[in-house]
Order: sequence, then structure tokens, then C-alpha cells
Amino acid sequence: MLTVERMRAGYGRTGVVWDADLTVHKGEAVALIGPNGAGKSTVLKAICGLLRPTSGSVVFEGTPIHGMSCNRIVGRGLAYVPERMKLFPAMTVEENLLLGAWSRRARADRRKNLESIYELLPRLVPLARRPAHVLSGGEQQAVALGRGLMSRPNLLLSDEPLLGLDPSAVDSIKELFVRIRERGVTILFIEQNVEHALDMADRVYVLESGAVAAHGPVAEMRKHPLMREVYLGA
Repeated sequence: MLTVERMRAGYGRTGVVWDADLTVHKGEAVALIGPNGAGKSTVLKAICGLLRPTSGSVVFEGTPIHGMSCNRIVGRGLAYVPERMKLFPAMTVEENLLLGAWSRRARADRRKNLESIYELLPRLVPLARRPAHVLSGGEQQAVALGRGLMSRPNLLLSDEPLLGLDPSAVDSIKELFVRIRERGVTILFIEQNVEHALDMADRVYVLESGAVAAHGPVAEMRKHPLMREVYLGA
């Protein structure tokens, strides 16, 4: 579904990601882990068009997208949910959700899409008319993910969906990821907590200093020397 080859990306003249290779297959949940500053968020931004890679390629469902605008990439079925939710605090839950249906792909059926989101996230129904700023962290993250799904993506990119959440909210978002995948949506996500990442993913990529240091299925990565020594404390 998604193939990233020899990607280099950064900000201005500052390189952050160096020759990164990444593959996501349809139906998977794939986690990006690594220390702060390793380039994880830069990879997601370069995939979705918020940053343009300086070299390398990004191919989504057979089409090169590394030269496309973010709008065109969303229209092809890829959605990005940034870290810390980035909701509009004075707007209602429903208004925030509807903002996710701005692409041509989703605009015509936005009411139908909204009903589908409420089916996926029934706890948002009684909150629909409330401003986003009164919601708990877990509720805000659910709205952010729902807004991303309003564009009817085939691939969802999520940057640290569990960041700052209490344990009950973490469990709720983990369950939501399962339900999202049951709807046929593939997920590529960043997670700082390695155990959470291993619980949620089929495969894991470790980024260090802008390069892929290790990758593989979860069962194999639990035994990988780098994972055991640096991330799992074994």
C-alpha cells in the first residue's frame, strides 16, 4: 500500500531524515518508535505532503505522491492526524469533525460520513454540540481521529495518539484503533511508549538519528538486541 524508499527530508537546510525505507501493507498497523528528535514526525509529514522530501520516493497505492500537494494526497485516500490533537477549541465537536470532510472525496457524503463516525464513536453523540475545549484529553483525541476518518482514508497516519492521556483514555484509544482497522483502514502511527506500540502494531520500525535502525514483526522485535537493550530494558 505504502512504500517509502531512500527518503531524505528536513527543515530548510537542516536534514532530519536520511535514506529512510519503510513499507506498510494493506490492513496493517505499523508503529514508528525511537527517541525524541529521531525524525519520526518528519517522516509522517513528508509522506502526507506537509513537507516535501529532498530526495527519495513515496508511493501510495501504486502512485508516486512525493511531489503532490497535501490536498491531492488527502484526496487519494491518505489522512494525517497530528500530535496534540490540534482541534479548534471554540468550535463544537461536530464542527471539528465536519472540517475533516473538506476534500472532494468526502464532501459529497459528509453527512453520511458523520453518521458513520458517530457509529464508530458513539460517546461523541451527546458531546456533538459542546465546544472542543471542554472535553477530556481522551475525548479530544477521539474527535481528532474521527476528523481524520471523515475524509474516508484508506491509510491513516497518526502522530502520538496516546500522548498525555490517562490510563483509561489510553485503553479507549487502543480499542478505537482495533475498530478502525476492522473498517478496513490501514494505520501508520508514532508512539513513544514502546509497550503500547508493541500492543497496537503488527510491525515496528525503530528510527534513530533520522535512519531506520531496525524493523520487523512485533514478535521478532521483542527479541531484537536493540529493542531489548535500549527500549525494553531487558
